[in-house]
Amino acid sequence: MKKINSTASFLRQAFRILKNESPSVHRRIVAELENTVTNFRVGDERVLLSVVGDNMEISAGWSERAKVEGTISVEALFQLVDGAATVPALLHADCLSIKADSDTLLKLDRIVKLFLESALKSVRLQSHFEEYRRWAQIH
Repeated sequence: MKKINSTASFLRQAFRILKNESPSVHRRIVAELENTVTNFRVGDERVLLSVVGDNMEISAGWSERAKVEGTISVEALFQLVDGAATVPALLHADCLSIKADSDTLLKLDRIVKLFLESALKSVRLQSHFEEYRRWAQIH
């Protein structure tokens, strides 16, 4: 596995692990995000997630074509990954902001739940989350 050098690389590798270990869950997530371009700011980083057909791309960057924009702190991302918070709870606490319609907000909540349910069963994903936590604490 490649070393984590950004939040984008963490997410890219996490979804690669998910695709290998739980292909049906990965397909469901990609289907939920089909033909969506999403900009996220995680701490000081910009992350671009783009899904066209069944192809998911995650990179550092920003797109003017994005239908969804979000901002989350690294600490709030850890709360999601740890299962200590949900998308609605973080939105309510102003720890997460998302510019999107209500259907998209519900999709994002479903996606996070699907991903985290798989992560609970995956030693590789849990290890990957811990590696990201170590990386983020020093960057």
